[in-house]
Amino acid sequence: MIRSRARLAAAVLIVASAAAFAICISVERHADAAEHAAQSPTTSSPTAPAVAGHGDADGGHDQVAGGGDGADTGTAAADGTAEPATLLFGVNLESPGLVGAAVGLEILLAVAILTLATAWLPAVIALVMLGFGTLGAWEILHQLEQFRFELAAVATAVALLHVLAAVAAYLARTARIAGEAQ
Repeated sequence: MIRSRARLAAAVLIVASAAAFAICISVERHADAAEHAAQSPTTSSPTAPAVAGHGDADGGHDQVAGGGDGADTGTAAADGTAEPATLLFGVNLESPGLVGAAVGLEILLAVAILTLATAWLPAVIALVMLGFGTLGAWEILHQLEQFRFELAAVATAVALLHVLAAVAAYLARTARIAGEAQ
């Protein structure tokens, strides 16, 4: 049962931000794969694999060119150092499992705000959405650092959706408090 229009708006924004986040990650992976494919023929060496990604245009993703299956894991460079651009506290934020978990969490939060009648839930959801918005701002800076302005624009839209979802969840909380005061 839908509790209020404010909760419905929050749920819609949460689902929209989850969908936009998944699409943004997919577009970024496609761009990374295209850049890697464009660079692979010129950097392979039969004796020792060359390292691409140190200050070049591949988006800063350290990869061993000519080695592996062409997939970018983004977890470590060839010299064993972690890539700081996609790692936060040693965790690859763009790994498929973590992205799926984040999208799943957002869907669960959208369902919860619609169905559960607790007063504290919208506040918790607002904090979680602000956390996602903060990570979105971090992604914007990462994309700008790599001179990927189109991806930075998409990341900006995703971050704004997360912030709007946070505001809507907070407004759902204040609407409930105002309704109890009357």
